[in-house]
Amino acid sequence: MPGFEDILKQWDDAATSQGKSRAHHALEQWLSDNPVNPKTETDVSPQSSPRHIAAKRLPVEASLDLHGLRLQEAIAEIDRFLIQSRAAGKRKVLIVHGKGNHSSGAPVLRTAVLNHLQRHRLAGAMGIPGRSEGGSGAVWVVIKR
Repeated sequence: MPGFEDILKQWDDAATSQGKSRAHHALEQWLSDNPVNPKTETDVSPQSSPRHIAAKRLPVEASLDLHGLRLQEAIAEIDRFLIQSRAAGKRKVLIVHGKGNHSSGAPVLRTAVLNHLQRHRLAGAMGIPGRSEGGSGAVWVVIKR
């Protein structure tokens, strides 16, 4: 599975051959202003930790479906959704990004959504839900208070 950098490189190559749009330049600027710092092992809690198990057992209180949205639209919707969910007192939410089966090339949303959530100030513990809730096409997120 290609990494986020590979996907961005493919996108850059495609955009270069067609000429870059203002949205592409804006995304490049945002990515350069907000670099992803790799998490160390002390930053990432193991999936089997008591805290992660407790978070996994919380009920999902709201969900957001990103199917059909472009990358920038999806990121904006995630931000809005997390802010509104926190304001409404929600504790755990589900974000459905899809599996990317209908994408031309590699799935883009899944990787971008996970990277965005790892840096988001309101996103706490995260995990892949069971098959009945979307499986690898979704992610649950515990909202920080």
